[in-house]
Amino acid sequence: MKIRTIKPKSKKEMKSEMPMRDSYPGFHIDTEHLPEAKKWDIGSEHMLVLKVKQTEISQHKDYGSANFDITGIGVVEKKGDFWDEVKKDLTKKNYDKKS
Repeated sequence: MKIRTIKPKSKKEMKSEMPMRDSYPGFHIDTEHLPEAKKWDIGSEHMLVLKVKQTEISQHKDYGSANFDITGIGVVEKKGDFWDEVKKDLTKKNYDKKS
């Protein structure tokens, strides 16, 4: 499995001297669907496997986006071959904008 590392979009500094935080794509999910999250520490990293159904695509000259419904979710255990393979793949920084 190829995992693409996501680079955050840099937000330009506003008029204030304090820079804004970089922005990653994100998602929200109720703990009803991911009860494991109740036991996780804020800031800890986890790997999830999502089963999604694409519901929309929008493509413009300089921007594109897609919407999905999440139809299944799983947590990758922090042990074993799959975890090791994914972590190794992520450390390669193999971000490919065209993928």
